[in-house]
Amino acid sequence: MKNIEYALVKAFGKVISVFGVSKKRLTTNWFRHHGMVIGDNCTICCNILPSEPYLVTIGNNVTISSPVQLLTHDNTIIKMSRGGVTDTFGAISIGDNCFVGANTVILPGVTLVDNI
Repeated sequence: MKNIEYALVKAFGKVISVFGVSKKRLTTNWFRHHGMVIGDNCTICCNILPSEPYLVTIGNNVTISSPVQLLTHDNTIIKMSRGGVTDTFGAISIGDNCFVGANTVILPGVTLVDNI
């Protein structure tokens, strides 16, 4: 369902951009609506919405290419665990002035410092 919503936001963004409304702002506001914290002047070129969007913080002047995945939840640890922790959750933080290139996967608990 989230992929359909994202596709509609992108399509609507193309239509309203004819009237001078920023498609970039519409897209980032959609991510914010789902709980992500996103700074100013960000360009997000793909659907990066993870299963726990409230665990994602993105700074100012960030560009995220396509396709990129943000994983805030990983249960592969269950394969190695013997009755202990079975899931891993972690926040993702992307600092100011960062570029996240194509085919990047950012795992739970990762922080990208400013100017990367």
